[in-house]
Amino acid sequence: MRKLYLLVIFIFSGITLNAQNSFEGIIEYEIVYSNYDAQYESAIAMQPTYTLIEYKNGISRTTMPNMAGKTIILTQNSTGKVITLLDLMGMKYGVRSNFDIENTETPKIQYTEGKKDILGYICKKAILEEDDISYEVYYTEEIKTFSDANFGFQIPGTPLEVKATNELYTVIHKATNIEQKNLEPIKMIIPSDYEEKTEEELRKELGGM
Repeated sequence: MRKLYLLVIFIFSGITLNAQNSFEGIIEYEIVYSNYDAQYESAIAMQPTYTLIEYKNGISRTTMPNMAGKTIILTQNSTGKVITLLDLMGMKYGVRSNFDIENTETPKIQYTEGKKDILGYICKKAILEEDDISYEVYYTEEIKTFSDANFGFQIPGTPLEVKATNELYTVIHKATNIEQKNLEPIKMIIPSDYEEKTEEELRKELGGM
């Protein structure tokens, strides 16, 4: 289930990339897992069931609580800098990375006639694939939270529902609350009680998940 854990992190690190200044507030998503073998039941129970994304002045903070602790992803739009903070059963790690959208390969996107109302917003449907994962995305152009590079897939709107499927499981992220409001500044820092690691070091730490 390590792959599932990293998939959830990947999806929401992608969601927070390229946040624009036109929206300040929060979007909350529920996360639902399905189509998995019974042997993974206990591992699924450890995964996050909701996430909160905050936007302020071109910086976003994604918080995903789970039974082991929580994951926080900080993203700065103007620089492409990303800080991932992991709290796993009391072990706290901070990892710095960068996202280069211009040099990221874009998968083929199929825009369909499908539409869905989510929280009062009319969402259009897009289908795409990357590696062994198929994505079904419902996005709205009514909320100017994201640029034209959502998920690194260049979807022209804000995703309010994302269904990710591979041969082992299905993960659905669906917005449950959207609130525009003033927030405190979001700081791109690793707190002093987190141990800073490289991405390679973190992969070794998570190797047993």
